[in-house]
Amino acid sequence: MLSFDKFHFSARSSLIAFARVNENVILHSLHNGGMVPLMELGFDEEVKETILPWELQLSTSKQTHKICLFGKDGVCFAGKGSSPSLKYIYMQGFYKANYIYEECNLVKICDCFTNTFHIFKIHKGKVVIDTQDSERRIYKESIKITVLPDENGEYEFTVRVSTSESSVYTDLTYNEYLENRKTEYLAWEEQMKCKNEYEKACAYILWSNIISNEGYYDKDAIVMSKSGMCKLWSWDNTFNALDLADKDFELSYNQLIYPYRHMDMHGRTPDTVTTVNMERAFVKPPIQGWIYKQLVKRNKKYEDIEIVDQLYYYMKKNTDWWLNYRGNTPCYYHGNDSGNDNATCFDNTEIIQSPDLIAYLSVQCEVLSQMAEKLNLCTDTRIYKMLSEELFEKCVTHFWDGEIFIRNGMTEEIYRPQSLMPLRMIVLEDKLPKDIREYILNKLKNDFLCPYGLASEAKNSPFYTTNGYWRGPAWGPDQIIFGLALRNMKEYELSQQIAANYKKAIEKSGFSENHDPLNGDALKCKAYSWTANAYRLL
Repeated sequence: MLSFDKFHFSARSSLIAFARVNENVILHSLHNGGMVPLMELGFDEEVKETILPWELQLSTSKQTHKICLFGKDGVCFAGKGSSPSLKYIYMQGFYKANYIYEECNLVKICDCFTNTFHIFKIHKGKVVIDTQDSERRIYKESIKITVLPDENGEYEFTVRVSTSESSVYTDLTYNEYLENRKTEYLAWEEQMKCKNEYEKACAYILWSNIISNEGYYDKDAIVMSKSGMCKLWSWDNTFNALDLADKDFELSYNQLIYPYRHMDMHGRTPDTVTTVNMERAFVKPPIQGWIYKQLVKRNKKYEDIEIVDQLYYYMKKNTDWWLNYRGNTPCYYHGNDSGNDNATCFDNTEIIQSPDLIAYLSVQCEVLSQMAEKLNLCTDTRIYKMLSEELFEKCVTHFWDGEIFIRNGMTEEIYRPQSLMPLRMIVLEDKLPKDIREYILNKLKNDFLCPYGLASEAKNSPFYTTNGYWRGPAWGPDQIIFGLALRNMKEYELSQQIAANYKKAIEKSGFSENHDPLNGDALKCKAYSWTANAYRLL
């Protein structure tokens, strides 16, 4: 089921990923917070891949090359005959290597672009290095490494892509590395309680998208995709937390609090966290309170007093930031703040008041009040209950006149976009007044529900764009938010229809970042975490 057209090949904690790019198999480094192409694997003829979670097999008509990942930065290659050539991909304007050191079957290459050392150790066979100096001789213009077979016709070697030239590594055979990785993955798959092949694919996506013990990732962090979106965004993480709540509590909880752990002194979370930096130019919507209510349903451990105590501090600080620093009616300052980067809500003005944000904050204050009561914080219990009620009242009066709308954040001028985003005030669930509830249900059924999920822009909108990011495509978070909220409201038929339609897109085209809601085609990045979350949560 796993193949390069829909998946990458990586493993838990690994900072290495293989993918096919323009018909070439490329080894990528994830050390710099992105997916950097390092080496192209060269073959004499067409190659076909077989991906198992623990092994990548690359086959020609003559031979099969086997690849296994180990640790956070190791790759082991094995096979009969000569190895595929590993040709470095030259990055214009950067030193590809400022030295190559070779001695006793050990090769070290310094890569200035990714700030890493590549340490080749040859266990079977003989290494051949083909290089070409640059005109100024201060870097290599080309590097190609091949391992010729030994007297038994076999080759085996490891590559470590390390931030330290002096790292010392335990030497195991290929089969030992492979058995360790296979045992690890099968234990994970069992823990994930997979019911079918698609859920096994979900398990692989989450497992292979974990990075840990590198830079800002001091705990296991599930990035969105090692196929390109190698970051943890400050709301994407909540869907991973929800998916894992009843399967791996520690990993679930770490995902929930990751951005909270990197708040600034005022309570503002970063937009993204990577191994090497945090982006603080934007934020993401405060959906954690609504997610927490769903988490408790999936695992009562989220109600343990020590968890409530820690989470209360984080959620309170972030909620207070929204209420204190984003205006009397809290605003999104940019599409990126909302999670719906280029939605039509932001076409007239970037700074908007939107009912989904006020609804999130109302729910979050309600949750904080309940937490404060458990912690015997009487004043906070009253304050956050009052704030929740005030925000609820603003949500259902300030953005409703028979239709739901948004407002200019500076002038309060009314706009009526045909985006799905404002309807996310459905997180208020059974608190919604009957007329607003019926309006949302009708809009979902008539304007947004498509054969392959909820569209992000009304299908009859003049601004609907097939591959327009948040201006048409179906996204996992929307299916989760609306699907679960409707289920909580006992609107089972519509909830089940949304789930069935979106799962149909995934089963047709894979776990991409988003899908065409009209035909189910995959769009944007492959092997995306929140799409896997949606498949299992719905």
